[in-house]
Amino acid sequence: MSAVEKIVRRVTQEKLDSGLIWHTQGAGKTLTMIVAAHRLRKQTELEKPTMLIVVDRTELEGQMWGNLVSYGFPNCVVAESKEQLRDLLRNDFRGLIVTTIQKFEGMEKNVNTRKNIIIMIDEAHRSQEANLANYMRAALPNAYYFGFTGTPIDKTNIGKGTFVVFGRHDPQGYLDRYSIKESIRDGTTVPLYYTLAPQELRVDKELLEKEFFELVEKEGVASIEELDKILDRAVGLKNFLKSEKRIDRIAKHIADHFKEFVEPLGLKAFIVAVDREGCALYKQAIDRYLPPEYTRVVFTQGERDTDLLKQFHISEDEEINIRKSFRSPDKLPKILIVTQKLLTGFDAPILYCMYLDKPLKDHTLLQAIARVNRPLSDEEGEKKTAGLIVDYIGILDNLKRALTFDSATIEGALTDLTVLKEKFVELMNQSKEYLAIMEGGINDKTLGAISERFLTLEEREKFFKLFRQIEEVYEILSPDIFLRDYLEAYKSLTQLYKIIQNIFRPPEADILRDLKNKTKNLIRKHVDLSAIIHSLPSYEIDDKIIAKVESERAPVKRKVINLYRSIVLHVQTNVKQEPYLYSIGERAEEIIKKFQANQIESQKALDEMMKVAEEIASAEAERNQYKLSRDEFNVYFVLRANKISNDIVALTKELVQILDSRKSWPMSKKKEMEVRRDIYKLLLTKVERDRLPDVVNSVLEIHRRMVER
Repeated sequence: MSAVEKIVRRVTQEKLDSGLIWHTQGAGKTLTMIVAAHRLRKQTELEKPTMLIVVDRTELEGQMWGNLVSYGFPNCVVAESKEQLRDLLRNDFRGLIVTTIQKFEGMEKNVNTRKNIIIMIDEAHRSQEANLANYMRAALPNAYYFGFTGTPIDKTNIGKGTFVVFGRHDPQGYLDRYSIKESIRDGTTVPLYYTLAPQELRVDKELLEKEFFELVEKEGVASIEELDKILDRAVGLKNFLKSEKRIDRIAKHIADHFKEFVEPLGLKAFIVAVDREGCALYKQAIDRYLPPEYTRVVFTQGERDTDLLKQFHISEDEEINIRKSFRSPDKLPKILIVTQKLLTGFDAPILYCMYLDKPLKDHTLLQAIARVNRPLSDEEGEKKTAGLIVDYIGILDNLKRALTFDSATIEGALTDLTVLKEKFVELMNQSKEYLAIMEGGINDKTLGAISERFLTLEEREKFFKLFRQIEEVYEILSPDIFLRDYLEAYKSLTQLYKIIQNIFRPPEADILRDLKNKTKNLIRKHVDLSAIIHSLPSYEIDDKIIAKVESERAPVKRKVINLYRSIVLHVQTNVKQEPYLYSIGERAEEIIKKFQANQIESQKALDEMMKVAEEIASAEAERNQYKLSRDEFNVYFVLRANKISNDIVALTKELVQILDSRKSWPMSKKKEMEVRRDIYKLLLTKVERDRLPDVVNSVLEIHRRMVER
């Protein structure tokens, strides 16, 4: 992390008292603070420093503490009150203190004048130009101050003084900056796309201008709380947004969109209402179109709440459980209805879509939409590669006005979904040369052409890369009617992708495993892919294998691929019962790699592959010849592969007796040592000393596989 290095260098070498760090929302700002603090506490020249992480919300204080605990940060504490914070500072606490800025209110001057105090302030533009910051700086006059922000602060009405407060030592104002474009490039965040809801659902432009843009641009807002105070004065706008007919129509639109575009991905969504009453109204409306358990309302309670709002009050424990369940793909709810709470600081990678029905701008807009920019992966690969905003306000109709920042600073923050459609067309045009291969349908000629065209790993990876790009865009756009003209071509590309995979790498149990959700559903409905895959040419590995291969009228290259595929299929099917096949499969892999890298000619590759197939075919006959059990033959095969020929059958039976006497040896180091010792004694006079360790290890490895099968 470059920011960590720069902070440590600024404190220990440059001795400059401040710095401003902008890391775009979702790019790991919290982790940067924690790692920086950890590095600083290890600097001997700082003589056990005191460090503070300062936030401006109690909710963020709890989240920061949870992150510190997960990280395993030593000697840290949360200041529970103004008094405790003052006492910690006055009594020279050495470690890390987490506190809200509000706990500095009223604190006297010079509580601690040491220089080895380092303060890191989260969302610095929100809190560092007011009285609370003055109290903090007066209490700790010689400390180092580092401001962190998740949104850029230039060219807006907010945070202009933040450059002066934190950035005066750096020509560009920032000690370190990590932009939206950089974070997308590095994969720390995913790109965000937006689409405008139908015109009849959006806010009248004149009303939006008068009761939102004019007020916000005149006064400026740095936080969602400040924005809500402005919106409270926008009576006409709020009445329009919460009109019964409009909310019902939008609720139906959201329900339909969620079922078609979001739920099939296995991902989740937010509905962002204009205020708490709007949240309640949306919940009542959307329950008419989705199962009630799909949605939950999360907002801050008020003592004077109406009966409508009280219906959706929840306890702290209940909210914790809702948050936890929302993050899980297998649990309800699938949609959270919010207005202020959870729009900052809530990280849920499974959150994919934000249905935006609250006017937001600049910092509040960036912070809110960043809830959907977290990447999500599972054991099968990337599960979420983008986030989506559906705008029911019309705020994104003029993106430059919605985000009044330098264009280079926010490049890539939001992209119109129409741009993604243009990208899909471009990618499909690039795929035409591959689609031409499939024009004749799936037959021997087509399969032969595929085998030869994609023989090299380089050629396969070139196609795979293009297909994955097309699939990623398809998953976002589907089931948009725009895709209708491309469905047949896309199905053909998907078939080609799986055929290539299964020619050169025989199938897993689940043929569709590595396809994304919507593509899987498309193929299941329209293509019998399993029939295609299982009809791919292969040979039965038996005592006639050589004759079969030699008599087949096919190019040598195709014979190599088909024989390789046949060997791997045979190994996959039988290796659990016959672990000796594992090493044979490895030999086939080595041959095919050399062949595909043009390190050996086609005929030589075929000759070597036939030797491997012949060895498999002759193994069963050899087992019957010596009347060996399957377990005995696996050990016999290892000895034979190591060129042990004297009394090999008798030696095999003795080894199996030793192994069977302690079958649980893989779970016990002591028993393993005993087995290893006995095998060494048995083989000592039958194997050269320099080869003995390898032979013993091979015997133990084959037996381990036999035990685990």
